[in-house]
Amino acid sequence: DERSLNALEDDSALVVLRDLKLPKTLPTELLEQKIRSLQVLGEIVCHEENALALLSRSHRPDTAIKTIPSGFELVEKALVLDTLVLEALQSRKLYCTERVQIEPDVEADTLDARLEALIAEDIVLCPITLADVLSRKCNVLETQAIFYEGMLWIVEDGEELLPPRFDYLEDKVTLMVTGQLTIDPEVSDRKSTRLNSSHSPLSRRPSSAGKKKKTAS
Repeated sequence: DERSLNALEDDSALVVLRDLKLPKTLPTELLEQKIRSLQVLGEIVCHEENALALLSRSHRPDTAIKTIPSGFELVEKALVLDTLVLEALQSRKLYCTERVQIEPDVEADTLDARLEALIAEDIVLCPITLADVLSRKCNVLETQAIFYEGMLWIVEDGEELLPPRFDYLEDKVTLMVTGQLTIDPEVSDRKSTRLNSSHSPLSRRPSSAGKKKKTAS
């Protein structure tokens, strides 16, 4: 950050053994004043306003660099966007490196007003009712968007789908599974038809221990 940069002596030779991350835009004049030479063994992550100054001081012509477009805020964690989070956003342009999940309670007008632009390196989970709005906020050719209907169930570390889970379910459900989902054989066809779609390997648990697991798409 700017405080750490100010603490350096002028014309310093800086060696970074891993990645160099500058999540905020720094004054270019200060960078040029404080850093005479730069060696980064990992990747440089910086805003485009600082990219030229850093590369001009790099001793490695093959230095890897990730440039955050001007005006975007870097978000390096999974982000869940509900109405409260959208209202509290300090920046309306987001560069996200992890999964982005838009909650079903978000209204189209709220998303349109509070989010100006989105760049996502990971998947974006979005209610299908907001597809038109999202298409105006990101590059649809470069964004891996998954649109869901009804409730969204996310399974990351493996889970078993049991009949009681459907007891009070009134709407359809979209499953997003990154691990393995096991479906109890007692889950009836009537209940399973409420699963709108799934993005994962699904497996049916055998009704007896002697049967093998079957994979269902």
